[in-house]
Amino acid sequence: MTIFKKHAFWLAALLTFICSVLGSFLAKLPYLSLIGALVLSLLLGIAFQSFPQTINKASSGIGFISNKFLRLGIILLGFKLNLITLANAGIKTIISFNYCRKWYDYSHLLPL
Repeated sequence: MTIFKKHAFWLAALLTFICSVLGSFLAKLPYLSLIGALVLSLLLGIAFQSFPQTINKASSGIGFISNKFLRLGIILLGFKLNLITLANAGIKTIISFNYCRKWYDYSHLLPL
């Protein structure tokens, strides 16, 4: 892909990396730990919008990064929340969930 050869992509990747590292460090602070690293990183990305020179230089790379990595981050955030909810409910719930999921997968094969 030619997007990886562009300076704008690497600048956008660097800005994304900076936001993620800062978000991870901020999430370790007492009251900010409730918000989480991903949400803090998103807020830092919004704050970076106040630097128009940097944003204009990285505009084509930002489109690619936001399309791919933002979607991946949101999917992983939802996945993490589901696993935490299941883990808090206990092992019986996880076993029941797997049983129901397998039954649902095979239920369409049964003649009605």
